[in-house]
Amino acid sequence: MEKETYDDLHIYGQKDWHDEAIIVGNRQALEKLKQLIELALEKGDGMHHFWPNDRECYELYVSCQDDQTMEKLTVPYTEAAFASKNNAVEPYDVLGEKVPKLWKHLEMKQRESK
Repeated sequence: MEKETYDDLHIYGQKDWHDEAIIVGNRQALEKLKQLIELALEKGDGMHHFWPNDRECYELYVSCQDDQTMEKLTVPYTEAAFASKNNAVEPYDVLGEKVPKLWKHLEMKQRESK
């Protein structure tokens, strides 16, 4: 019986300013990540399923945006003390209906603002 292989990829985000971000993956996952980045560069965005070592699958979305959009995005820090300004744009707003789960988030956000 052949062992099942996974695209094992761990992404550790920045907690605050100047903190490191780390991507660790097996060769298979890193090659998929490379393809995903190439797809985003060519088509604007892309998605692939990856797994951390607990085998709880997640979707990774990669989006290529212009400098003007990048300036408006919220900062990616995970600590609340380093959150963005109130007028920052969420990545969900950039990807919009291309991402079904994120689209649901947008609908909830719109309801909250009413």
